[in-house]
Amino acid sequence: MTKHHETRQAPALRGGPARLRMRLGLGTLCAGLALLPGAALAVAPMGTVQTITPDGYVKGWAYAPNVPSGSVELRFHRDSATGPLLGTAVANEYNAAAQAAGISGNRGFSFQLPLQDRDGLTHTVYTVASDPSFDEASLNMNTACTIRNGAGSEARAGGSDDAHSWGCVRRGPDTNIGGPDLWGYCSTKGTGFEPHLKGAQVAPNAANNWVCRKPQVYTLDMNVGCTRNFGSGVEGRATNPNDAYTWGCFRTTAVPETRVSDPDLNGYCSQRVGSGYAPYLNGPVIGSYASYNWVCRRSGYSDQPLIMNTACQIRNGGNAFARAGDVNNAYTWGCYNPAVPVNTRVGSPNLEAACLDRHPSATPYLDGPVTGPNAASQWKCRASLNESPLVMQTACERRDPTAQARVANVNDAYTWSCSVPSTVYTPENGPDLGGYCSSYVGSGYEPRLAGAPQGLNASSLWRCRKTRSTEQTQLGALSYTLNLPATQSETLHYVSMHLPSPGATRASGYFYPWPGRKVALQTPRANGHYNSSASSDNNPAVMAKIVEVLDAAYDWYKSATGNRTPSPANLYQGRLTFTVIEPNCGGACGRLGSTGIELSNGTYEALYKSVRDSIANPGTYPRPAFDQAVFYELGRNFWLFERALAYKDLLPGTTRGNGGSVVTGYAVAMRFYSMDAAGVDGAPFDGQPFANLRTSVHGLVDTYLANTSLNWNNTLALDQGIPGVRSGSDLFASFVMRLASAHPDRNFIEQVWQHAANQPQPSTPTTQDAVDTFIVAASLAANTNLTAVFSGWRWPAPSTAAHQKIRHLNSPDLSKYGL
Repeated sequence: MTKHHETRQAPALRGGPARLRMRLGLGTLCAGLALLPGAALAVAPMGTVQTITPDGYVKGWAYAPNVPSGSVELRFHRDSATGPLLGTAVANEYNAAAQAAGISGNRGFSFQLPLQDRDGLTHTVYTVASDPSFDEASLNMNTACTIRNGAGSEARAGGSDDAHSWGCVRRGPDTNIGGPDLWGYCSTKGTGFEPHLKGAQVAPNAANNWVCRKPQVYTLDMNVGCTRNFGSGVEGRATNPNDAYTWGCFRTTAVPETRVSDPDLNGYCSQRVGSGYAPYLNGPVIGSYASYNWVCRRSGYSDQPLIMNTACQIRNGGNAFARAGDVNNAYTWGCYNPAVPVNTRVGSPNLEAACLDRHPSATPYLDGPVTGPNAASQWKCRASLNESPLVMQTACERRDPTAQARVANVNDAYTWSCSVPSTVYTPENGPDLGGYCSSYVGSGYEPRLAGAPQGLNASSLWRCRKTRSTEQTQLGALSYTLNLPATQSETLHYVSMHLPSPGATRASGYFYPWPGRKVALQTPRANGHYNSSASSDNNPAVMAKIVEVLDAAYDWYKSATGNRTPSPANLYQGRLTFTVIEPNCGGACGRLGSTGIELSNGTYEALYKSVRDSIANPGTYPRPAFDQAVFYELGRNFWLFERALAYKDLLPGTTRGNGGSVVTGYAVAMRFYSMDAAGVDGAPFDGQPFANLRTSVHGLVDTYLANTSLNWNNTLALDQGIPGVRSGSDLFASFVMRLASAHPDRNFIEQVWQHAANQPQPSTPTTQDAVDTFIVAASLAANTNLTAVFSGWRWPAPSTAAHQKIRHLNSPDLSKYGL
């Protein structure tokens, strides 16, 4: 994040002269005042509209009596109270008239009319004031970073006194120095203490079951272990006294054969054959071998054999067997336990039970080797009578004072390790403040500063706020007749949101604002032209055309993304800013998912000249020619799909995610469509006609398909494109453009992102989830099941759940997709 540099905003008014007329050099201004219908006088904002200045500022003051510490919020509409919104402002400036009226504090406002509305014709500005009441909640920067960049992203403020200095970083991999020193830690509790897992190794919170114990040893009686398993009449014997694992339990008294519960015919058919099967006598009850007529039957299926031995064992255990009293009578089956003669081995002793016979906490252990002289007699019971908690963090600090104890799986006691934290941090995309407020606080909440952006501890002032009151007042309607300004008279201070090089300070300077309705250009020269040698090149009509077109592009992006807007960051009077400043991060750069775009001097110079020359020669240029960079960077600001569409996997051998092809590819594709919507042509790109660039990107799908060695795994999944041709972002854009051209009647390029935003996302989305979301969104936008298309493009198959969402759609004509 970077500093919010321009805070000039306009408040709303009530009270004051019923009519104000002024004569200015550029036209006539008129003011009126009225209360909006239904507004409650006791709590509605009050104030007045005072004037419109020759350079296009609407000025006045506004105050909300029921929120004396708040600043009134204002909206400015053209030609009617519900006409086009020109912009918004806040009443937070000094105003002498408000002071004279006995209202303390900064209550003034000044709002600059957009260039498009200074056309020499008469217009009226309606100013509406809103009560500033709001609900507020805290804003967690670390969570805002994880929303944008995934788990492990951490928030850091570049300066505690700069609210816009927040950024996201990812710490490098820590050094694993092994497991905690459990024995060393327990030795500090006293002689004889040992680490002990008090409970199961794998179970809920099993990792917290470690303790230090000092054991008490008892002998282990194998005869007890045998009687606990098999009752009386058995004893324990080791068949090899030199092997500890040869103990068995043997009968000392004979057991006769006994009849037990009859076979479970229903249980056999339903459990061992299948649901819906039931026992059925497929023949007479009495007759030759009638006892073998039993089967398992299910309507519509073939009969299955019914095995009586298994039916007996279901009810009586694994030793039971079946016998028919009369082989010719189907109802004479019974179950029997076999006779057991003396000295028959019946199983193994229950060591745990034998130890519990000695002490309630005793457990068996072998006090010696498995094999060797008299090894079988070395079984013991051990009870831990003295117990102390085992602190894993302290056990790790015994290995390294800076180590941290971490458990990979809290439900597995053997996943503890010690790690020395890394001191290497990699910058990532800034925190998603808007996403945090809407997702974690509630609908309608937006990020706002609870104070000035610079000042003591300003970085801690971010909040999520939602306007509570609907009280409004129409403060006045002022008429004006203004032409485009010859020069800009206002200057504002701006500090770059990018560091030019490691260790450098941010570039800054004074700039002239050129406001549109949704965007504002901020240039270092009053006439809008950067090159100081061209001071005579003073054409405010060029500036008006630039902001008019960028306004149109902004409107299209907002519509294409489902009426969503970037989170506020760099603004001028509530408008998204394009600022010409050097040095910066390249030819142009924009924030991901929030407002703020910076243009290098060279990029802006190319933009200005192409627009100037094209509007001066309408015969040669039927439509204005614009450098593509500004439309591409708007796509970066309007990247509002990080959670839904960005790939989450890390690139091999790095800590960097592989989502760049999708994130940047979105902006690559969207610039073409936003330029179409704004009604402009592209200026030459790399010395070639702009149309060549569009054709080249659109055709990448065919180049990709022709190279059968290429697939999703070795291109987009690795943030790579076609080797030696174009980047992964261009390749992703090509897939998007090919889909759009295959469905010209579907308004595809707008619907696909809206469908993507509406797809439910798991709490921790994966790259496969992102692929699923794009395939589902593209299919819904095209009204076509595109599974076969993406398969032909060698993408991963959608998951079963994703495929279920689109299986009912139309089948594709594969020839439309290059297949």
